[in-house]
Amino acid sequence: TWRDLDVYGVSYPGAPAFMQGCNPALCWGFTIDPVDVTDVYQEQLVVDEASGLPRAMVFRGAEEPLLQLPQHYRVNLRSGKPDHVVEVPVAPLEGGVTFVVPRRNMGPLLSIDVTDPSQATALSVQYTGWRATHELDAYRRLVRARNLAAFRQALQLLDTGSLNMVAADQLGQIAYWATGEIPLREDLQELGHADGLPPYFVRDGSGAHRHEWLVSRRPPPFQASGFEVLSAAELPHAVRPASGVLINANNDPVGVTLDNDPLSWTRPGGGVFYLDSSYPSLRAGRLRRLFDHALAGGGRLSLEEMQQMQANHQMLDAELLMPSILAAFDRAGSAPAPASLKALHREERIADTVALWRRWDFSSPTGLLRGFDPGDPPEALPRPDEEEIADSAAATVFALFRGRLLARTVDRTLAENGLGSARPDDGIAWAAAIHFVLNHEASHGVGASGLRFIPLAPNSSDPEDGLAWTLLGSVADALDLLAGDGFVAAFNHSTQLLDYRWGALHRIVFDSPLGAEYSVPGAGGFESLSPFLPGIARAGGYEVVDASSHKVRGARPDRFVFGTGAADRLVAALGPSGIDGEIILPGGQSEVPGDPGFANQLGRWLTDQYHPMRRETAAIDADAVRVENLVPLH
Repeated sequence: TWRDLDVYGVSYPGAPAFMQGCNPALCWGFTIDPVDVTDVYQEQLVVDEASGLPRAMVFRGAEEPLLQLPQHYRVNLRSGKPDHVVEVPVAPLEGGVTFVVPRRNMGPLLSIDVTDPSQATALSVQYTGWRATHELDAYRRLVRARNLAAFRQALQLLDTGSLNMVAADQLGQIAYWATGEIPLREDLQELGHADGLPPYFVRDGSGAHRHEWLVSRRPPPFQASGFEVLSAAELPHAVRPASGVLINANNDPVGVTLDNDPLSWTRPGGGVFYLDSSYPSLRAGRLRRLFDHALAGGGRLSLEEMQQMQANHQMLDAELLMPSILAAFDRAGSAPAPASLKALHREERIADTVALWRRWDFSSPTGLLRGFDPGDPPEALPRPDEEEIADSAAATVFALFRGRLLARTVDRTLAENGLGSARPDDGIAWAAAIHFVLNHEASHGVGASGLRFIPLAPNSSDPEDGLAWTLLGSVADALDLLAGDGFVAAFNHSTQLLDYRWGALHRIVFDSPLGAEYSVPGAGGFESLSPFLPGIARAGGYEVVDASSHKVRGARPDRFVFGTGAADRLVAALGPSGIDGEIILPGGQSEVPGDPGFANQLGRWLTDQYHPMRRETAAIDADAVRVENLVPLH
């Protein structure tokens, strides 16, 4: 508390501001909104004959000079002498010089190729945040806002990228706003469609296509970029929704991608309304189901129930696909099934897996004594019971099943058609695989391209046999991996289903760029599961509510290790009498290893527990271990 500043919350290293928290009138928080504020261009370069370095790029036949920024790299020799630093020489094209393109909002060149100086090329990156922005001023105003209107005004100064910002006040009002400056592309705005490749591919930098960002003639005073952007009124928002609920988990906030065409919406007055090409969806889908169930019949939520929702680690993709998997197993055991399907049905290990999945609630506990699960006392972790072990094994096999199903469907089809090196990332590919399974009755496994993504089963022309063969074959492939050499450190070649404890694979590592002495496990009193399985075993999984995602195509134990999650968790109830809230951080208030505050909150963060928000001066003073007074230098 200082003069007009009374706030409790969290900040990020190096940022003299509270990113989320509560003041006497409001509480707020955010998720990252993955809107497309970056374009990559292929550029034609002009090379200086004397130096062999790029000096200009070519746009519509004319040369445009590049800026050269020398870079200096210094290394601390750690010889025992203070500041024993030497400069390391780096060649210009290996990082010693950054080549800046003024046309690209002062963006840099990457992947420079001057092998043939007459045909020199590079990739440039244009990003709304390359120039000065108003972020610090925005956060300075946010913490002082005393109503939603003032809060909304402050949000207009958040220029870079985009946040899904949610706020609540003591009057019972809630609101959501997307933030940031989303540039208008020349082709999308003036042609109404992409001129050649859309913005989510590498674009043409020569000017042959209309791929430029439109320059703003009269930018408003609070706008940082010099480009035309979506207006504040067009950005996704909701104030005092009739449902009384706002849900966001980095998902598409308004549904522009639901038809699988991110360029299909039109702006008022014309032009394409474009936000991004794809979004994660499973976390928000699970939250919607949880809220619908909790509020059915006019129910209300307590803080404890909100905390339980934040701790949810049920896999929605497993719930969506399980009816198809169970139907595939039943089909394989039917009399008309082809021999290839009957052979899979006879495998005892597949039958045992299906039996395990039939009773599974799609949760993903660790199944380990040394695993951190929601609600566990972190100082005395309990032994898992039989139900937790069974759920843990079910989660493990399904996690491996994902990658094997991708290998048999999307990845196989692309490779067979010469596109193996251009396969989409995990999230897009897995969404496609789910789509092909859930819509198989209509598509028969064939995509809009005419390519077959769900193969036919041997000796059968029935697409339904192909789906069953693909699903059960993916289960067999997953079990092969788990019992194989690649997973010996986790499961020691075991073929016993209940030995496949999820916590042996799903581990979190807080890997500091400053080295092992700042990383957890190692620092903070936490140890790795084993020397061969680094990290802390933790519940969670791919796109569960309690953010803890890993690679979908994982075929090795280290592919299920993760290093990100909730930067903080906060729940609060606001009313006329004040604010009752709880919060937790993934670590502590100190960044100094050995300090009592370095990782004193991590155990509770790992088990989805909280501590009270201390807002009264007396309570803060009573809890204080050390007080730091920061005053202006002048």
